[in-house]
Amino acid sequence: MNWDAIGAIGEILSAIAVVVTLGYLAIQLKLARVASEVQTTYASHESYSRWRIAFMQNPELPKVIAEANRGEALTDDEEIAISTLSQELFIGAAVSMATNKRSANFYDIPSEIEYLIRILKSNPGLVPFWHSHKDMINQWAPEHVAAINSAVSKDEK
Repeated sequence: MNWDAIGAIGEILSAIAVVVTLGYLAIQLKLARVASEVQTTYASHESYSRWRIAFMQNPELPKVIAEANRGEALTDDEEIAISTLSQELFIGAAVSMATNKRSANFYDIPSEIEYLIRILKSNPGLVPFWHSHKDMINQWAPEHVAAINSAVSKDEK
């Protein structure tokens, strides 16, 4: 065997190693992307859980939300409580919206966004707080804010 043949075999082996390495990297990138999506979904569900836990830990919150839903005047403390609670809810949704780039039509909205729409529809007293926080969220996910606005505006008419 001469040096040219050994060199050619070395080049072939190098090319195979490069292809195998690129294949391995592609698999690792896909796994990292999937792990990131799972973590994002988990984080958004966790934020909704924190929101529900706030109701369980503070029995006055459901009463305040009910007052807001009936359109009753709220005290400053009640207003701050609902605003803070709403902000927690909306920021959790914003994380989900910002990382999920699906289109904003109603057949392709992520379940987290559908959940937020259901919360707003069943609690109209939270809608003014949505309107006060949506500009911040719009910076991250304008398509989804538009979808939520559309769903909420149908109920406001």
